[in-house]
Amino acid sequence: MCGFVAIMSRNITKKEEAFIKEGVKKISHRGPDDEGFFFNGYQGLGFRRLSFIDVATGIQPYTTSDTKYTCVFNGEIYNYRELKAQLVEEGVHFETQSEVEVILGLYDHYGEDFASKLRGMFAIVILDHRAERLVAVRDGFGIKPLYYKQEVDSLSLASELKVFKPGEGYDIEALNLDGLTHYFTFQYVPEEETVIKGINHLPAGSVLTYDFKEGLTIRRYQPLKLVLGSTVSQTPVSKVRDVIVRSIHAHMASEFEIGTFLSGGIDSTIVASIAKQVNPNIKAFSIGYDLDSHSELVDAQMSADALGIDLRTRKVSAYEYMDAVRKSVYHLDSPLADPSAVMFYLLSEFAVSEVKAALSGEGADELFGGYPIYQEVDGLKLFTRVPDRVKKGLLSASSILPVGTKGKGFLERGCTPLRDRYAGNAFIFSEDEKTKLLRFSGHPWKRITDPLYDVISHLDRLEQMQTIDFHTWLKGDILLKADRLSMAHRLEVRVPFLDEEVFKVARELSKEEKIKGKVAKSILREAFQDFLPDHMKNMKKRGFPVPLAHWMRNELYEEVREILFSEIAEPFINREKVLTLLEEHRRDKQDHSRKIWTVVVFVLWLERSLTSY
Repeated sequence: MCGFVAIMSRNITKKEEAFIKEGVKKISHRGPDDEGFFFNGYQGLGFRRLSFIDVATGIQPYTTSDTKYTCVFNGEIYNYRELKAQLVEEGVHFETQSEVEVILGLYDHYGEDFASKLRGMFAIVILDHRAERLVAVRDGFGIKPLYYKQEVDSLSLASELKVFKPGEGYDIEALNLDGLTHYFTFQYVPEEETVIKGINHLPAGSVLTYDFKEGLTIRRYQPLKLVLGSTVSQTPVSKVRDVIVRSIHAHMASEFEIGTFLSGGIDSTIVASIAKQVNPNIKAFSIGYDLDSHSELVDAQMSADALGIDLRTRKVSAYEYMDAVRKSVYHLDSPLADPSAVMFYLLSEFAVSEVKAALSGEGADELFGGYPIYQEVDGLKLFTRVPDRVKKGLLSASSILPVGTKGKGFLERGCTPLRDRYAGNAFIFSEDEKTKLLRFSGHPWKRITDPLYDVISHLDRLEQMQTIDFHTWLKGDILLKADRLSMAHRLEVRVPFLDEEVFKVARELSKEEKIKGKVAKSILREAFQDFLPDHMKNMKKRGFPVPLAHWMRNELYEEVREILFSEIAEPFINREKVLTLLEEHRRDKQDHSRKIWTVVVFVLWLERSLTSY
C-alpha cells in the first residue's frame, strides 16, 4: 500500500514542486519503505511506498524503458500475474516482476479501458508523455482513495485530503457546507463530495483524463454496481464457498507475513479459517474493552481456540479511547462519527507491531445481507396491502406520539416510502432536527440518494437497501476508516469479500439465500458451516459495540461536555440543543449517544482543521 501526489500544469514551478514534496511528507505514514519523485516541466509525481511485491525493482514513480509512460500506483492487483502472462503471449517484454509495469503494459495495449481488466484495490495515475495527458483510475468498490482539485490550467491529485490543507488550516469560507450538512444525517461526508470546496473524490469505477486541449473528463469504465437479487433460491452453496476461498487465497499473496483481524463474528472467522489453510501459523488480532458487557474478546478467543489460531488481544479503556479519537480525526481528514472507527485505529496500531498487512471482513454484510436493518423487509410486509390514504393517516397519527413510544418507529417506517426514509445503515439527524441543531444549512440528504433510487426503483426493497449501502455507507464510512486508520500505522488492510468474482456471485442471491427467517447471511453460514465453531452457528451481528452510551453517563461525561463548549463550534452548532441531549442522556431518559457523538467528532474536526482555533 502506498500514497502519492500528482500534478499537471502548463508550467511546473518551484511552488508546484514544493506542493508535491510537502504533500508527500504529509502522507509519509502511507509508505515507510521508499520515496520517489518525477518532474518533466509540466507534470510531477511524488510517491511513498509500502512494498509487498518485487521489493527490489518495483520502485515508483515507474517510467517505462521507452519513456512513453510514468506511473504511480496505490493498492494491490491480485490477477497481475495472469494479466502479465497474457501480455507476454502477445509479445510484450517485461523488465521487472512488479504490478506497476503490468499496469502500464495493459494501458499501452488497451488504452483507457485497461482498468476493467484489473482485479484488486487500486488508485492509479499514469502520465502519458506521447499524448501529453494524465490518466487516473480508481477501483470499482472504492477501496482506495483518490482526490482531485482542478484549477486554471492545472490539475492536482492525492491519496489523502490532507495534502491540500494549508499549513495554517482552512478558512471557514473554504468549507463545503453541503457536505457538512450531509454529515449530520449520514455520520460521514458522502462521496464524491468532500468537506472542502473545489476538492472532490474520484467516483469508484471511474477513469479521469486531463490534458490542456480537452481539459478534465470523467467517465465510468465499470457499470454501477447493482445488487440484483433473484426470485428463487438457485445458487449452489459450493459456488459461494469456492469463490470466497479463491479470493482469500489471492489476497494473501505477498513477500511479507500477513495477519488477520478476528472479532469473533462470522465474517472474520470465515476469513481467518481459510487464511489458516494458506498459512497454518497465521497471527490473528482482536480488540475489546475493559467493560466486559460490550467486549467481543471472549467470542474472539473461543473462535481462535476452535480454529487453532494464535490470537493476540488488547483491551481499551474509556480514556485510551478518547485519546485515540483525536488522532483518528487527524488521519480521517473528514469528520466520521462511526464509534467503531476509533477501535479500528487502535486495532491497526496493535497489529502492525507484528505484521505488515492484515485481512478483514468488510463488505460481507452489504453483499450477503448481514445488517439487522435488512430484516425489516419482512417485518413491514403487512404495509404493502395498506392503501396509501390509510398510510397517510397512520403516519399523521404517529407524528403526535412522543419520541420513544412503542410502535411509533414501526408505523413511521411502514407508512413512509423507502426512498424517503432510508439513507443507509446510519441515520443520525433528520432534516427537521438539523434545522434546530445547526447554524448553517445545505441540501437535504435525499440529494445524495435520489439519483441512486432512480436507477434501482425496479428492484425489491432488500436489494434497494443493499445497493444504497454499497454506494454510500460502504465507501463513505466502512472503507474510509479501513484505509485511513490502518495506513495511519503503515498497515495494509485487505478485504477479500470485496472482490469482483465474489460480487458477481453475491449480487444474484435471492432474499432467502441472504435472510432466512431471523437468520442473516444464510447461504454464507451454510457454505462455511463446517468452519464455524458451534457458539457462532446462530450468532447475531454485533460489530464493535462501543460502550459510548455508558461512558457518556460516567467516565467521559465531563470531557464530552467540555468539547461541546469549544468556542470554535459556536458559529456552527446550537450549543443549548446538544447540551440538552447530553443532560437527557446522562439522566438515562433516552439514549442520545450517537447524536451527541456526531457533534463531538465534528467539533474535534473543526479544532484540527480551521485557522481560527
